[in-house]
Amino acid sequence: MKVTRHLSVNIDYLLGMTDRKLNNMFPEYTAAETRQDLQERKDLGHRLIGSENCIGFDPVKGCPGHPELTNNNKETMAAAALKMIYNC
Repeated sequence: MKVTRHLSVNIDYLLGMTDRKLNNMFPEYTAAETRQDLQERKDLGHRLIGSENCIGFDPVKGCPGHPELTNNNKETMAAAALKMIYNC
C-alpha cells in the first residue's frame, strides 16, 4: 500500500526568514504576528508546522503518513485513519 506524507517546515527556519518572505507565506498575518505565533509554538517544544489537513500531525516528528486508498482496498478511510492513529 502506498503512503502519502505531508510536507512540514522547521520553525527555526521560518523564524530566520525575512518579513517579506513571511508575509508571502502567511499573508493573512503580519510578520510580527507570525513570528510571535512561531515563537510560542517553539516555546511549547514544537519543531515543525505542517499542513492544516494532516490528520495525526506531530509538531516534533511531522506527518505520520497516510495510506492511499483505492477502490481495490478493502479498508475504509475511517478504518485506515483509526489504524494509523491507534496502531491497531
